[in-house]
Amino acid sequence: MRCIPNGAVLVPLVFALASISPAQQSKATPTPAMARGANTPPNFLLAADDGLSVIAAALDSRNYESDKADCSHLVHDIYERAGLSYTYMPSTALYAGIADFQRVTRPQPGDLIVWPGHVGIVVSPARHTFYSSLRSGLGVGPYDSDYWKQRGRPHFFRYVKQTSAVPASSAKAPTLKATSLETRTSLEPAETHDDDTPQPAGVAPTPATMPFPRLLVVDSPRPTAEEVSETVMNALTQAADGLRGKNIFSQTQSVIVLNRIQIERVKLKGVTGWADVLTSESASLATGQPILKRRQQKQRWILRRRDEQSWDLVPPQGTIYLNQEDAVRLLSQQLAAMTAEATPGDAHQKAQLATVLGSLLQVKN
Repeated sequence: MRCIPNGAVLVPLVFALASISPAQQSKATPTPAMARGANTPPNFLLAADDGLSVIAAALDSRNYESDKADCSHLVHDIYERAGLSYTYMPSTALYAGIADFQRVTRPQPGDLIVWPGHVGIVVSPARHTFYSSLRSGLGVGPYDSDYWKQRGRPHFFRYVKQTSAVPASSAKAPTLKATSLETRTSLEPAETHDDDTPQPAGVAPTPATMPFPRLLVVDSPRPTAEEVSETVMNALTQAADGLRGKNIFSQTQSVIVLNRIQIERVKLKGVTGWADVLTSESASLATGQPILKRRQQKQRWILRRRDEQSWDLVPPQGTIYLNQEDAVRLLSQQLAAMTAEATPGDAHQKAQLATVLGSLLQVKN
């Protein structure tokens, strides 16, 4: 069965988890009533923090290639990696409902989002994004796009916890394809995997190891706002690549997470000038302490002529800027790594990571 037709765009993670009780383990013939038990106490449903652990497992770029990297196998493997077990079911069975999940109307990060023939994992309900398996690889995209609206209203499901559920620290690490937090902007969906057809592995990008530069070179004899913006965006990507695999909380520089950055105008006078920059911050980390206050700032970044064909742009010193999508990916990878290592002294920092990650996933564009 195909997850979605050719040309469809996907993006989420899918979570499926362990049985509630032995009496509910008849998973071979699931029924909608089994998954929609409205009487399930709220404390037996997956908590928001646990949902973040599922996302961390999904977005962990250290994952390996799966032998069955279609959408339903992918979400099953991710849940297993997060320490949440359930018997594998194809997306059509998940859509009808199984005993390990309860249908909900207000999704939270880590919930399943299911259409007949496709399943994914909710990443950010505020931004209406989800993670899933595509023919072009794994990625994140909007579930409220025109394509998905045409497929009908999805069902959202939350995992029902089991008191004997395996802790995430002792979960068996399944083999998964390398992941990314790439957000697709095309209105046309990308091709996706069939439910039952294995697809070739993607090639994981080679990370760069560059800090946020003290000077940004704008390759233009007379820079425009668009050219300065392109230079800044490239620097943000380099900063994210330079932090890959590192502890973000241990950075000596302040880390600013940007929901948006806009070059409002550029003014040049002889061999000097400036760029008026508007930033919309989602969060920041200063001396290892997270600050979740959202704010807008107007800044003036200095421009100096470098030579006849380029200019130097000087950003604020002592600061690392990150795009919000890159920050979510990096924090997810760090949380997954700390959970796998299960170091007792990391409990406080893991709580901080979960708090920051949860906050970022609720920020709208």
